[in-house]
Amino acid sequence: MQLSEKSEHALSFGIKTTLLAGICVVLIGFVVFMQHLSDPATIGANLAVMVLTSLYACIISLILLIIKGRLHRFHA
Repeated sequence: MQLSEKSEHALSFGIKTTLLAGICVVLIGFVVFMQHLSDPATIGANLAVMVLTSLYACIISLILLIIKGRLHRFHA
């Protein structure tokens, strides 16, 4: 297995791991959100954490996907 193939596999793993971690944090944030539903002051903060976590996970995955595509195109 060449270095470029190993790098592509590592980037694929990074993309999957990033998205899975983002989903896990959103689920944990949802549980915290449901626990503090009676306090209206914390609703916005809990929703912001869930949305920002999803956004960051998508951005990191997009960056890794772009790097993977360029690596594949460079070594193809």
